[in-house]
Amino acid sequence: MADVVDNNKEYIVGTSGNYITKRRKNVMDIIKPTVVSNAVVLTEDMTGSVVVLPDSGADTDVITLPTTPVEGTNFEFVFGTDLTATFVMAGKFQGQITDGGGIQDVASATSVSILKSTTMAGDRLSLVYIGDTWYLSGQFVTAAAMSAA
Repeated sequence: MADVVDNNKEYIVGTSGNYITKRRKNVMDIIKPTVVSNAVVLTEDMTGSVVVLPDSGADTDVITLPTTPVEGTNFEFVFGTDLTATFVMAGKFQGQITDGGGIQDVASATSVSILKSTTMAGDRLSLVYIGDTWYLSGQFVTAAAMSAA
């Protein structure tokens, strides 16, 4: 049985007796952010959203992730166009992506760059926050479309 709270979240009691929180989907689940001063700022309220990153025409744009999100905060980035800008994010990252060169491991990285001229329409990147780390996975057509350091 599920209880709906504020038309946004459902609380379900799992078979173990623990509560599971499920965010209800709505029309705001696809976000097309506007780049303001070369920055895209994501908030915890946007968790579960598909973020379509714009191409601003700048050389580098910064994606700011929530600084102290709750566990399970997640974003799906989809590229609707070939990028001419590089997007950079800071945080603690783990995971791997698959690109045109194979599997790229991201181990203990503190920054991720999605590189211009290599990111193509249809490429995607997923982030999930667990503990104090953003776990990522993604698929890119071109080799070296993303770098982590």
